[in-house]
Amino acid sequence: MYRDTWICNNDEHVNSSIATACEICGAWPPALQTFSYELTDVFGQVSICWDVDHADRVAVLRTGARVELPSGKGTQILKGLRNGEDITLCMANEVASCYKSIRVVLERPGIIFFKTDKEKVLKGGRFALSWSTKNAAAVSISGIGPVALSGMQERDATEASYKIVAENEVGSTELILEQELLPAPGIKVFKVRRGKLAWGEETQLVWDVATASKVELCYGDVREAIGPAGEKNVRPSETTVYKLLVQAMDGITLLEQDLELKVYRKVEVRSFESDMKFVVESLPVRLTWDVAYADQVFIEDNFGTRTEVTHESSLEVITRKDTRYFKLIASDLLHNVLERKLEVSVKELPAPVITLPQIKLPDFDLSLGARVMEQTLFEQAFREAKRTRKPSVSFKSLVRFLYSKS
Repeated sequence: MYRDTWICNNDEHVNSSIATACEICGAWPPALQTFSYELTDVFGQVSICWDVDHADRVAVLRTGARVELPSGKGTQILKGLRNGEDITLCMANEVASCYKSIRVVLERPGIIFFKTDKEKVLKGGRFALSWSTKNAAAVSISGIGPVALSGMQERDATEASYKIVAENEVGSTELILEQELLPAPGIKVFKVRRGKLAWGEETQLVWDVATASKVELCYGDVREAIGPAGEKNVRPSETTVYKLLVQAMDGITLLEQDLELKVYRKVEVRSFESDMKFVVESLPVRLTWDVAYADQVFIEDNFGTRTEVTHESSLEVITRKDTRYFKLIASDLLHNVLERKLEVSVKELPAPVITLPQIKLPDFDLSLGARVMEQTLFEQAFREAKRTRKPSVSFKSLVRFLYSKS
């Protein structure tokens, strides 16, 4: 309560108007110009404003608390107020003390906005809810539960509508947000009848798409609109990637899938040669070839010895006596096999003929040596017969031999 009369502390004179100085001493009491409040966006929080003249001390009183304020004029935030609570402004100087009370009336909460970033959303797709409230003590959203007083949250789209409720002790406010929930697109089938083609062959593309606003087929520089389901005959001249583009019912979301169709040319053997048509056994021969569109290449001789040369263009081979031919075997990924035989003639290595020079040996007279040997043997045999008094067989043989020579 703010009284118009006031008592001067200097002379205890009762003055008739607070707006005038003391009628006896001329001193001025505190003079209130303004005292008010404004609600903020936070429930139970107000901003007070005051303007007081001739005051040395200013304070505000509320239930169970006193807050000192700057003298003169200013603003201050008060928190935690309840609806209908009184706040009192206290003003004082040496002459007098004055008071002014006002009652705070809080309001129901308000919803500033509640919106989604997508008016149309695919079922199971992502979208963002955002909201802002004022003067609310609690906020909740259906399907989510309690949330912050203001905020944003990304969600998977499972519901077509959401309700926000803002509450405080005065009351509650709610708002319903509707959005269109669309069925998600799906590529049921996207395939080819045959995944590998020989050059010049034809196959069929097959597709089946669910709940799409537009379907397109892209390959090379071509982009064509097609129906949600169908077939298309294709005969690519090279390996080609086909892309199926599906636009969802929201007109924004794109679903795509790639399909590679491989095209193979049949294997070709353009050349297969040897650097020598005739070769001597055990000497090397170099084989060269030119093969196109092959996945594997082998060289095989008539003995069954096979060597892989897929990434080579030549091979040096040591020939054997019975080597008759070499065979080039090339195959592609479609299992086409092409063979090319190369005949070779291998000659045996001739035996070398070595002619030694004729050396004339000198003549030797061997008769002298023979006579010396005969004499020596005779003497040995004679001594043996004389000692034993019995001629030995060797002695008899020697005598007969010498007799035959005489």
